[in-house]
Amino acid sequence: MIFCKKKILFLILLSIRCFLNSDLCFAQQYPFQDTTLDIETRVNDLIGRLSIDEKLSLLEHQNPAIPRLGLKPYSWWNEALHGVGRNGTATVWPMPIALAASFDSKMVENIFSQVAAEAYKKYNESQAQGNYGDYAGLTFFTPNINIFRDPRWGRGMETYGEDPYLTAKMGAACVGGLQHGSNDSSLTAAACLKHFAVHSGPEGIRHQFDANISQRDLWTTYLPAFEYIISKSDVKQVMCGYNRLNGTPCCTNRELLVDILRNQWKYDGIVVTDCWALNDCWERDTVIPRHKTHVTAALAASDAFGSEVDLECGSGLQALKTAVDSGYIPESKIDEHLRRVLSLRMELTESNPDFNYLPQITPHDAAVETFVLLKNDGILPIDGKRIFLAGPNANDTLMPLGNYNGTPLHTSTISEGLSQRFAISQNATDADIIIYAGGLNPQLEGEELPAR
Repeated sequence: MIFCKKKILFLILLSIRCFLNSDLCFAQQYPFQDTTLDIETRVNDLIGRLSIDEKLSLLEHQNPAIPRLGLKPYSWWNEALHGVGRNGTATVWPMPIALAASFDSKMVENIFSQVAAEAYKKYNESQAQGNYGDYAGLTFFTPNINIFRDPRWGRGMETYGEDPYLTAKMGAACVGGLQHGSNDSSLTAAACLKHFAVHSGPEGIRHQFDANISQRDLWTTYLPAFEYIISKSDVKQVMCGYNRLNGTPCCTNRELLVDILRNQWKYDGIVVTDCWALNDCWERDTVIPRHKTHVTAALAASDAFGSEVDLECGSGLQALKTAVDSGYIPESKIDEHLRRVLSLRMELTESNPDFNYLPQITPHDAAVETFVLLKNDGILPIDGKRIFLAGPNANDTLMPLGNYNGTPLHTSTISEGLSQRFAISQNATDADIIIYAGGLNPQLEGEELPAR
């Protein structure tokens, strides 16, 4: 009797200890935790142990913990358009539109190899701190390979410009550097081609914008960069855009996601929605104009997950559950999506890349390579000349940061930089040269600013 009581007490204490430290009790308990097995076998084992509600929860970008199986939380949302963004101190590289001006794809690959090393270090730090939130993982919504045509879009600085060929080359270099760093044999992080496809137009109406274009323009301008990078690399993610394409929202567009992406291009990676894009299909919002192409959220989820969307960046879990419960989506289709999602998650979080290499370029060197001189009519060089500096960006500390940026240890304004080398006079009439620091900044150009 005393032995039984001691055994019961031991089991209670063990259960409490397991609850506090799931790693202790779930190590090697199930086949999916056995890293000596291939990922396909492990994923199938894990899927077989999940309830339908648990399965659905893993198809939203903020994967919750599943304590009974020892699964930790994971967020798929991270940014690295020009350095690790929104996760504390990080190197801020030139924006992609500037990198494109270098015409140097090898430099871009080197830059993103360094971004990958920094990203992996930050991931390990976040794991040690128990930080499983947004911007702490290894899945990055990068690069933006949309073609920049409409200046009202507000996101041109995220792109590699208006040329499909240059965009394809720069985007492929970004993917190669970010996913593999200097080691082609292991996966460091997961890149994401965004936004599929023809995502542009006035930023202020992006949630209802319909890109009406010809098949010729679609195939010769807007799709080549996506097709090239998918054919030349193992890019892990593609993000469908907010906009409609010829009347149909991109994230429920079977021509884009099924006919082109899966069937023609044979892409077998993850398709993720832009964040809360499915809401644009059904929400009747009096403040933000939306597509309103679907009567209910469940029907929107059915069209997205019933075809080729694997993961929703957003909060549509209840809508997806309703779609499954209503018979719009079979559980076998949910399992298909899960295989892609869980396979990549296992591959990423269990990788151990080697970063024993020396940086091949500094942010300063990269910035120098992006400068473009349109004309020199004899003013340059300016050594020994008196300078007067004017313009709204002369002393702006935010302008050099662009958007989706990290926090640098030190920033330098144009005024500070020039003052280190030249004497700045305070009166324009006494100057030999007037330098005007104009152009755009994050207050004038950026995501979802009301430019129409």
